[in-house]
Amino acid sequence: MKLDKLLNWEKINMEIEDVHGHLGRKGYPVHKMFKILLLQAWHSQSDPGIEASLKVRLDFLRFVGFTLGENLPDDTTICKFRNKLIKQGKYDKLLKEINSQLEEMGLKIKETKEAIVDVTIVRSAARPNRRYKESHEADKYEKEESKDEEARWLKKGKKCYFGYRCFANVDKEGYINKGYAVPANAAGTKEFCRITKDTTERSRVYTDKGFCSKENRINLKNSNKKNGIMYKESKNSKLSFWQKRFNKIIAKTRWVVEQTFGTMKRKFNFERASYFTSDKVTSQFIMKSICINLLKAVNKISLV
Repeated sequence: MKLDKLLNWEKINMEIEDVHGHLGRKGYPVHKMFKILLLQAWHSQSDPGIEASLKVRLDFLRFVGFTLGENLPDDTTICKFRNKLIKQGKYDKLLKEINSQLEEMGLKIKETKEAIVDVTIVRSAARPNRRYKESHEADKYEKEESKDEEARWLKKGKKCYFGYRCFANVDKEGYINKGYAVPANAAGTKEFCRITKDTTERSRVYTDKGFCSKENRINLKNSNKKNGIMYKESKNSKLSFWQKRFNKIIAKTRWVVEQTFGTMKRKFNFERASYFTSDKVTSQFIMKSICINLLKAVNKISLV
């Protein structure tokens, strides 16, 4: 109920009011449909699961704005609405609008001079590829590809993961300003420009050793941003005393993003994606990011 009163739903409605289009039968109000997606992300429910919850939970009905006995959207309608938002590129706009509202209320820093960038691994909703099934011909087997065609393998340490890497740009309080998903085998250093593109000038960008490259340091300098990339030791050159000290200073700041990812995976159950393809995993990651930001905001209100 705090969350329902916190946001200006009319402004959110303006961002997505053109989703249904003008042809055909009039759809459900778009702000109510977005509220359903928000509940779904918050409670980590499937489309049939959120449909069932709307029928039995009065708090869900009240939050969304439906009444008992009213015709409710089914799981297919919810799925189609989510896909429309993806196709029309609405998720980034929704995250930006909600963050803007939180900034206006003083619940989120408006112009922070720090940006913390990191990446987390999210497993695919599908089984991995490289599996084999028996063919029609006797004693022969054919390769069965994964249903998630964009998911890829990544080896980290001694463990292997099949899925995606989700990049996030957060402020010093852990609010997520930008995020997206790419196949797990995508090089992190190559994504640095994209994830830091909207960071304001003269801000210091903090990252771990995974983004360490000469190209990224030059990019920060050319875009008038301060260097906060940790140094990485190589076989041919060891870190100097000052580089080690620099790394320790950066580590004291960038722990915030690790905490944010931990909350996302623990409380909002995002160890594994629910959908296939990078675009759909990105949409889920942004919805989880909105949940994280709203949770931080609501917790601030409860402390007042």
